[in-house]
Amino acid sequence: MNIDKYDYFIFDSDGVIFNSNNIKIDSFCNIAKSLLKVDFKESINKFITENSRSTREDVIRFIIKTAEEKSLIKKESKGKSKLFDKLLGEFKNQIYSEMLLCEKSNLLSKFKIFSKNKNWIVLTLGNETDTKNFYIKRNLYKYFDMGIYGGPKPKQENIEFLKKKLNLKHKKVLFFGDSYKDAYLAKTNKFDFIYISKWSCCSKVKEFCNKNKFEEYETLDLFISSLF
Repeated sequence: MNIDKYDYFIFDSDGVIFNSNNIKIDSFCNIAKSLLKVDFKESINKFITENSRSTREDVIRFIIKTAEEKSLIKKESKGKSKLFDKLLGEFKNQIYSEMLLCEKSNLLSKFKIFSKNKNWIVLTLGNETDTKNFYIKRNLYKYFDMGIYGGPKPKQENIEFLKKKLNLKHKKVLFFGDSYKDAYLAKTNKFDFIYISKWSCCSKVKEFCNKNKFEEYETLDLFISSLF
């Protein structure tokens, strides 16, 4: 692939730079089981797979709503939810240490040197503030010179912001993602797309990528290695 033609590289985080999808899915399942005393694993996996735009807040609201519908907990009155805050706090506590140790791409520094003056962006559904802090701790923040953009805003909203801020509409963009939603956003926004498959938890993305002739690599490191 000739990467010289691109002005911007956009990277999804979970499943692309980090092997972290299962860490987060397992944490959602654990908090549901420990705090609500029920195994929601199948329902949570289905919700995340079918709603790949969902932030952590969306998943937690789904857990609470499902528990209410099954009469496992009393429905809270509208307004600030103590249970929501409790589940969100527990989720953040559970993933923190694992995210600091989880497998990651090892060739980002090599790719940054090779790609010279290209502009790098992280676009994630993970919480923006937490993601920035996490990247600082993993010594990766320095590579993403054009910023890290994340939840609770959906990805398309952040793309619209970046289009205005960086004039992306008239730039050549390569997007690295692992989900159907990533591939769909690339197509609708006229970005080129690389499907990173090994750490993906989304079942329908492969068929969509094949249909749209998007290239596939098992890992980001394999893509980077292919350039040399």
